[in-house]
Amino acid sequence: MNVTPLQEAERQVRESRCDWTIVRPDWFDQNFETFFRDSVVDGRLCVPIGSTRQGFVDAGDIAAVAARVLTREDHVGRILPLTGPEALSFPEALDRIRDAGGPAVHFDGTPDAYRESLGAEGVPEEVIDTMIENFASLAAQGDTEPTGVVEEILGRPGKDFAAYAREAVAAGVWKRP
Repeated sequence: MNVTPLQEAERQVRESRCDWTIVRPDWFDQNFETFFRDSVVDGRLCVPIGSTRQGFVDAGDIAAVAARVLTREDHVGRILPLTGPEALSFPEALDRIRDAGGPAVHFDGTPDAYRESLGAEGVPEEVIDTMIENFASLAAQGDTEPTGVVEEILGRPGKDFAAYAREAVAAGVWKRP
């Protein structure tokens, strides 16, 4: 098994003599307004993940957990896998964006569509191949199960994706310039 740079960094932190807590969030809700924004606005998103469900988590919840674990010692030595309260496939997440008044977006979870979309942007083939391999490894892990860690640490429910989508639509995140 290949060790990723993040896995290596986590190993070094765990083996250090320092107190540590690792906050490990799943996909950020906000990826849809940053990395995926242009695709959402254009109505077609390609990510070679198929229909695998992800634990999309709100950046505000991630920040709140990080602040909590930085100011208390009751989580030292723990790895905290953060997810939102439900696991969604990309098509389900895009449906929630549409239902909130955002754009309708077609999702293509195949490697060929991903390759085509990145190739059109001039991304080198070897980079595309590596990314497709990484997504294939992620998809092979299967559906994410919500962890409940956000709720445990914060003592309140995490923000669900539908609420995120409503707020993002209200803020005009996917309006055309």
